[in-house]
Amino acid sequence: MPRIINQDVIAQIADFAGRGYSKSAIGRELNLDRATVRKHWPAEKEEKVEEAKPSIEEEFHLLTGKSELRWDIDEILGKIGDRKWETSELRKKGLLATESLRFLKEKVEKAGALDELDSISKLVKREQEKLTPILGEDDKLRSQRLEQEEKKRQEETERRIKGYETLRQHYIHVLPWYIPCPKYAESVVSEFLGDYGYDRWAGVLGSQLTLVNELEWESDVGELEPLRREFLNIVIGHPGEKHEIKDIMLQRRDRILTAHDKDATDAFDKWLNSEDDEEFVEGVLKLSGIFNRLAEERYIDIDELMKQEASPPKEPAKDKRSKADKARQTLTA
Repeated sequence: MPRIINQDVIAQIADFAGRGYSKSAIGRELNLDRATVRKHWPAEKEEKVEEAKPSIEEEFHLLTGKSELRWDIDEILGKIGDRKWETSELRKKGLLATESLRFLKEKVEKAGALDELDSISKLVKREQEKLTPILGEDDKLRSQRLEQEEKKRQEETERRIKGYETLRQHYIHVLPWYIPCPKYAESVVSEFLGDYGYDRWAGVLGSQLTLVNELEWESDVGELEPLRREFLNIVIGHPGEKHEIKDIMLQRRDRILTAHDKDATDAFDKWLNSEDDEEFVEGVLKLSGIFNRLAEERYIDIDELMKQEASPPKEPAKDKRSKADKARQTLTA
């Protein structure tokens, strides 16, 4: 009958094993087969090897080594920073280097010995050597890009300055038709520039002059407030200009109007007798629009008129429409 194996039997097996008995000898002593003895053979105890505790000097070098290596890694990562990278290939290399350095930084924290720290340090230096030409290439491309952008900005600035000066001279030239005070044309342009800035002044002034060209004698000049205000400031600030303005407008009347222009002549006479400064200014603007349209209809050169305004007219202007019609018929034939 098989023997019952209990804790006492297992303890006896362990006791004999501890005294150096072989499995066969224990089987004979306890009347057990060899397989049963092998099954309950006590596990061998692993010998605990105490780890050598590092000295204070080793701990100090390990601590300072970690700090220095962390600082080195952070310095390299700082060179990468949040740069946008000039090409996708450089960006890929930069991101890979960043991941590698962050991985090594984690390993620095876990390093428990100086030799392990030395291995990590070598890997950091290797990554730095790989990264240096990558950063150099990116810096070079970035410098070239910024140089090109700066060149474009300068060219754009030069174009804007040139365009501004062209527009400025244009409006200084045409403005005396609407505000017959040539010596104040430049100051009016400057006021519009100051009020509306480089991007808007020419558009606003041009729109104002376009509105003047559409005026009738009964028109409302409310939309002409910027231009009307500048004109009124000149008249109020320099009362003597009113006499010169009247002389210029009389010359325009004599050179543009004919005996058939009764409505325009009546409007002119009404304006000529006005004493209120605001009515005076509004009348000049309205007459400028009316005279401009009549001059275009009659093929009268306004630029030439403005040149002649310095000298009195020799004779009243004649209606040139019939002459122009004959010229067109000749060309058509």
